[in-house]
Amino acid sequence: MLKELKGKDEEVADLQVQLQDFKKVVYDSGEKLLNKLEKSSRENNNLVEWLKLYDKKIKDYEKEIYNLNLRLYFSQQHQQINAAATTTATIIIATTTTATATIAITYI
Repeated sequence: MLKELKGKDEEVADLQVQLQDFKKVVYDSGEKLLNKLEKSSRENNNLVEWLKLYDKKIKDYEKEIYNLNLRLYFSQQHQQINAAATTTATIIIATTTTATATIAITYI
């Protein structure tokens, strides 16, 4: 009976050592898992920051393109108005010259 009791005590001691080893493995695995999770979280946060930066740059470029297109449009409108004004002035000068020539011919 004493032998059985001693055998049970050894078995309990072995089980306690195995339990301690198991707890250590679980703790170490949990720590590794948390470290990987923290690393992934930092990487995701960095990616989010880069995406925000790229989004801001794209919006700035879109605004710049819009402003350049607007300047181009008004520049073209201004050129068309100047061309129309030049054509009108030429017609007025030609008409005035012809009228003067006609008047001069009439008075002779």
